[in-house]
Amino acid sequence: MMSAKPEQLTDLPWQDIIFQHIFPHLSVAELCRLCAVSKSFQKVSNEYFYTCKQLDFSNYTMTDDNFQKIISHCRNLQWLSVAGCSWLSDAPLMIVFKQNQNLVHVDLSKCVNLNGGALQVLAVRCKKLKSLLVEGCPWLTGGSLQVLMLHQTELHYINVSGCWSIEDQDLVQFFQKFTKLKEVRLNQVEHVTDASLYHLALNCKKLEILELSGCWRITDKGIKKIVEACSTLKSLNVKSCPNIPEQYLCCLCATGIKITSNYTLADMIKRRKYVDRLHINIQI
Repeated sequence: MMSAKPEQLTDLPWQDIIFQHIFPHLSVAELCRLCAVSKSFQKVSNEYFYTCKQLDFSNYTMTDDNFQKIISHCRNLQWLSVAGCSWLSDAPLMIVFKQNQNLVHVDLSKCVNLNGGALQVLAVRCKKLKSLLVEGCPWLTGGSLQVLMLHQTELHYINVSGCWSIEDQDLVQFFQKFTKLKEVRLNQVEHVTDASLYHLALNCKKLEILELSGCWRITDKGIKKIVEACSTLKSLNVKSCPNIPEQYLCCLCATGIKITSNYTLADMIKRRKYVDRLHINIQI
């Protein structure tokens, strides 16, 4: 009597087992290697890319052609990260954004080889976008923000840290448009001034996280506007902001806001003579 042929991985139910309990635990690199094993594995992998909602290519190295082979099958992505993919160009990303209009989260951080064309397609095609990370992207300009303002309405999270081409007035207009912002990261954007913070406070009342590390032009006046207007503020990063006094930061700590600065909380409490174990009523 002949023994039964051993089952292969691809013999398992694709949707119920492989796509739900196996492939989500594999990295993009592992999925790419799996595609090269056999035609059967390539077929099941391509079907998975078609159905999957999340892909993370962060810091993974491949060619534009190989990237395009993978994403050409994607139609249902909601979450995509290509952070640190300095090799990536605009053309294959344009295909992704055209085919996956339900994208909610996109991370393009440190994709220095782009020129802004893909971002325009993203802005025009993906109307559900809520989270956009473009940290360390020198190609991001005020014009890029204008495109977002023209076509997007639902942004809740923006990270433009290290995008030195952005001007203060660009941010003023941006905050006037996107009133649902909850997280704003502007680290190392040197043109940021109190004017940006005034409009952020005026328009974005639900702000929870604000990062301003290295924004040396801002002062405690701008921060006061944020604190007064945004009762939901939980975290504030003002490291390397020399015009914000240590005494004022100590008062902020008493409100329960998590403060990141050049001063430790212990040092601030020690030097603030009028703070008694933080159990006082402080006017900010």
